[in-house]
Amino acid sequence: MTGPKLGDVLDRDPYSGDMTKIVNWVHNVDKLLASDPYYKGLLAKYGARMTAFPQLSDKDIAAKMEHFERLASKETDNEIKILFP
Repeated sequence: MTGPKLGDVLDRDPYSGDMTKIVNWVHNVDKLLASDPYYKGLLAKYGARMTAFPQLSDKDIAAKMEHFERLASKETDNEIKILFP
């Protein structure tokens, strides 16, 4: 794994459900890596940085986040099915 799971990212700090913070991250990852302790910590932990996608619209980013959430819920469903067939 090269970074944290994205499925529940909106529920975590520093986002706490704020999609504008996700958009800022996707558009300005280099700026945040240089200035924000949270992102500096991610870089130190995972040793990799995300590519910035400034060309994506807010709507595109929201759609991708919804997709990640659906994937995460399927992972959870699959884990439950394995534990409790």
